Amino acid sequence: MPSYDTLEETWIVIEGLPPKWISWSIISQISTMLGVLVNVDWHTIFRSFYEKVRIQVAVRDPAKIPRDRMVEIHHELYLLQFTVESEAVSGTIPLRTSILKKNLIPVVMTYLEKIWILEIATTMPKTSIKPLDPMEPGLCRSALHLLPELMKKM
Repeated sequence: MPSYDTLEETWIVIEGLPPKWISWSIISQISTMLGVLVNVDWHTIFRSFYEKVRIQVAVRDPAKIPRDRMVEIHHELYLLQFTVESEAVSGTIPLRTSILKKNLIPVVMTYLEKIWILEIATTMPKTSIKPLDPMEPGLCRSALHLLPELMKKM
């Protein structure tokens, strides 16, 4: 018998959950409002000092995940904000999407220019007077692999 539908795995960042309630049981209960819990990114929780909880859930349509939701935990109400991260097939956040969403193009360009200048200073002979072509493939290729690390820091 063919399946009725498939679930798509997506990462969601939850904000507004007090640190005292960040536990596996609370996170799993919150995730049931959204979909099927697949993974919890504990590293992000620790790195953000318990301000953000990043979970991976399987859902039918990530576009239908609400932006915020009121939840009750031990007779107290909390307003949680949900941010859906768009995922590529490879499992990484597409750089173009995240750069455009955060309006980081000037920051990324400045970062790439600094790396490019540093590479030129270390790789080109001091006697070379040849004008530099910014589109030369060998100069900036190694800098592009550093972009995901830059995005994590912002």
